[in-house]
Amino acid sequence: MTAHAFFLPDVLLQDGPGPDVLFYPHRGAGRPGHMALVFSWPAISVIMAGQKRLTDGPVVADFRAGEALAYRAGQRVETEDSADYQSFMLFFRPAALTRAMARLGLVAQGAVAGAHVALRQGGRLALLAGGTRDLIERGAPSPAMAEVILQQFLLAAVEDNGPDVLALWAASAVASPDQRIGEVLEQNWRNNPGLPDLARLAGCSASTFKRHVARIYGLSVSDWLHQRRMAHAWVVLSHDSRRVSDVAFQLGYESHSAFSQAFRRHFGLPPSQVRQGSGQQDLTLARNDGAGEIA
Repeated sequence: MTAHAFFLPDVLLQDGPGPDVLFYPHRGAGRPGHMALVFSWPAISVIMAGQKRLTDGPVVADFRAGEALAYRAGQRVETEDSADYQSFMLFFRPAALTRAMARLGLVAQGAVAGAHVALRQGGRLALLAGGTRDLIERGAPSPAMAEVILQQFLLAAVEDNGPDVLALWAASAVASPDQRIGEVLEQNWRNNPGLPDLARLAGCSASTFKRHVARIYGLSVSDWLHQRRMAHAWVVLSHDSRRVSDVAFQLGYESHSAFSQAFRRHFGLPPSQVRQGSGQQDLTLARNDGAGEIA
């Protein structure tokens, strides 16, 4: 089974800088889902219902309702979710993490390998997630309130797991070549960039850029760009009223038919079927500055 890549939280963001903290209640589409997730921000995920099997390199881990995990930015994992799967995710920019740690007097310790950490005592995080989900259903919290909620999640995670868990997220807040590679890709994928242009923007050779992308994401540069465009197309078609031809033009395709063929090859169904609401995943987004639903 092909795992289609979704870039998080990038596919949830509209044009512009967006908020520093994102809340993301997710529910499956009533059947098992298999996806690859690529994270550009650190995140906390609390499983509210169902089960998840996560593949993080050589590690395969199973999670069930009431459990929680932390994700490192700049990493890719594969997930297999049960038909009744639901989760609550909290994404935060590295700058928001740095501010929260300073306000709470927290210091990251040690080093953590891999893209995720299983969080002990997930029940307390599940209570926080449920309360936050109820809160945002009544209206999007202000940026200031969103940062207070982030502090609550961080404090619960540290009190139950120790300061080592912060090392997974804090590594995302330190500038690194990997972070620069991700920034260049994310800032320029809409422009149909060539490899030499991307490498120049990242300040390295084309061969070095290719090597970094393959190591970080497990993809070639062209595959990364293709999957990012397809993920964006899926979100826009599911969430927006734009015509398929408009989406194709926005993504640089010369014709509606060329885009439709590429979309069908990638997802196994035509764009029109996603427009009709019969897609693979139903994802719900709650933003600090608004709310919407994507599939």
